Order: sequence, then structure tokens, then C-alpha cells
Amino acid sequence: MDELIGQLSPEQYFKWRFFMEDMLHWETRIKLSRLHYSHMEKDIEIQKLKAAIHKNIIKDHEATSKLKKEEYEAYRQELEKQLGVSLDDCAIDDYTYEIKRIPKE
Repeated sequence: MDELIGQLSPEQYFKWRFFMEDMLHWETRIKLSRLHYSHMEKDIEIQKLKAAIHKNIIKDHEATSKLKKEEYEAYRQELEKQLGVSLDDCAIDDYTYEIKRIPKE
């Protein structure tokens, strides 16, 4: 059996309980703040990873665009060779496929 070493008055008990609960409340708030901060750090980390992925996507798009431009230029040169004319300052009609020189102003 526990040894009785004293007794608090109701006022002392409620004051003691108030301070203890207030202390526990603020300790819990600290834990919540730390969790929130940790969550924010993870969000930042995720955004950095997403940005890195997007940067790689841009590099892939740039590489593909460069390749497509090279393919276009190669085909354009092939057409110019076949037709015996330069396609500079020309337009090709989408319906009749006629090549027309655009007058310079």
C-alpha cells in the first residue's frame, strides 16, 4: 500500500492540475508545430523533386525539338534538290500544293 505523505487543499489541487495541464498543452503544441514544420520540409523536398523531373522533361523536349528541326531541314534540303529551287521566301498552298514565291517589300 502507498504511503500517505500529505494532502492538498482543493485550491492547491486545482492550481496544480491547471499548471500541469497547461504545461502538457504547450508540450503538445510544440510537438504539433514540429510535425507541421517537418511536413512543410517534406513538401519543399517534394516540390524540388517535381522541379527536377520537370527540368528533365524540358531537356527531353528540347532534344526532341532539335531532332525534329534537323529532320525538317534535311527533308527541306531534299525537296529543294528534287525541285531545283530554294524554298526561302516561298509559301506552299495547303490545297493545291503549289509553291509560290512571296514578294519582298
